[in-house]
Amino acid sequence: MVLKLDFSGMNTANMESLQKDFHYRVRASIKEVFSTYISLLGKESYKTFLEKSENMLISQMINELKSAAMESGQKIYTFIDEYDHFANKLASEGRETFVKDLVSRTGFVREFYEQMKIASGEGALERFYITGVSPIMLDELSSGFNIMSDMTTHLNFNEMLGFTEGEVKDVLDKVSDSCYTDKNKEEVFQDLVNYYNGYKFNSKATKTIFNSDMVLYFFQYFDDVGKYPDEILDLNVKTDYSKLRGLIVGSSGKEQLKEIIQELNIKNELTFRLVHRFTFENRLGPDELRSLLYFFGLLTMGNFPGQYVAPNYVIRVLHWEYLQKFLEESG
Repeated sequence: MVLKLDFSGMNTANMESLQKDFHYRVRASIKEVFSTYISLLGKESYKTFLEKSENMLISQMINELKSAAMESGQKIYTFIDEYDHFANKLASEGRETFVKDLVSRTGFVREFYEQMKIASGEGALERFYITGVSPIMLDELSSGFNIMSDMTTHLNFNEMLGFTEGEVKDVLDKVSDSCYTDKNKEEVFQDLVNYYNGYKFNSKATKTIFNSDMVLYFFQYFDDVGKYPDEILDLNVKTDYSKLRGLIVGSSGKEQLKEIIQELNIKNELTFRLVHRFTFENRLGPDELRSLLYFFGLLTMGNFPGQYVAPNYVIRVLHWEYLQKFLEESG
């Protein structure tokens, strides 16, 4: 059985609205498990959950699911997408105290993960797979949910979330021959390598990968029109970096970012220790800020441990220019 939770786009107007939305999403996801697997969990379990869950605490809903799974001898695989979305949004808006309350010992987000850990320890929740953008919230949650293994830079997963050269060539083969009027297939491929390739998530990896979002954006236009898009950068991707701007607050963060840009322009690389977990308070430390740029995709691993570079033309020129402009506008 699979439990799926998505914490993107939550109502962050105030603590009450966020807690209500969080409660709603957890309830809806657990309800979906009872509904989807009604033949395994039983109609009575589903009926009981529907009748009681609207007034249940999150801990009680998790306990209901755990009990139903254990009684039926089932195991649950849990997928949590964008676990940090609302926290990054709040922090980028300068509402850091809000975030600290969420993950404090009495915060409802912290309680959610603690209850999930308990259910896992009792055998109902078999595996977790959690995705997010940055590791900012991991440090706060780790004490309440210290059963995680960070797979972000694991060598075996280097090619998991991007396209390989072979996969991009396969798509090029499926594009109509009528599209290859200005440039032939090999020339288009080399442009894609220059624009969107270069990502590597372990220094020992032998292959770099393409940004899948940007490649799909390019192909959608190229296949329809037979021309390159006017903007080689998907504006939806660019919008995500407004969050990064919000996280780099105050003169200290901006001065460090200025130094990083200057160093990258001179050396074409940065050297630092990648920090896998850090708090809101220390996110502007030298290694932490550089690590944040890595997790947001502005840097990728080089060929040696501790070496980081801009992965491709789009990032090297367009995104770093965007951050440079941000510094100039903010003084």
